[in-house]
Amino acid sequence: EVYEQLTKEEALLTADVLHADITEWLSKYEHVIGKHAYRFISRHINSNMDSPFGQFYILYKIYKGIGNDGKWPNRPVSSDVTSLPHALGKWVTEPLLPIQSQQKSYFKDSFELKAILDKLMFAPNALPFTADAHSMYTNIKTDPALASIIEHIRNKVRMGENKKKVLIEGMNI
Repeated sequence: EVYEQLTKEEALLTADVLHADITEWLSKYEHVIGKHAYRFISRHINSNMDSPFGQFYILYKIYKGIGNDGKWPNRPVSSDVTSLPHALGKWVTEPLLPIQSQQKSYFKDSFELKAILDKLMFAPNALPFTADAHSMYTNIKTDPALASIIEHIRNKVRMGENKKKVLIEGMNI
């Protein structure tokens, strides 16, 4: 299953454990992440303890028009801006961006992809096609994906061992 529904008590207990994990990570690595990052993450987790969860809402795909079923197509959005791990996630993202951009499959955005595709030359009898990913993010197996990224960081990324350790522990939270 993609999502698991928790009772209120289970959710609050999970939030308490998460808060404790992030707080422990902060105190363990304050000297590595720096004062600014420490304050940012610490303030964020402490100011969001009253409402520690992300927000879920639906965006309608107006540009697609009403479907054959008479309904507007939509996209579920799970926003973590107010969630406990948001600030840690922002910190983890920073060292991952240069690693991401070095991958052979990387392109910055859909505009860059379009520029790449526009340069392709096809034989006159070729039939290029496109596909739309359905539920792409919810179908990514998180544990194997995270393990693969961590293995790449450990074995192929040039970064101090202590920084790798801090990054990997932050990712695992």
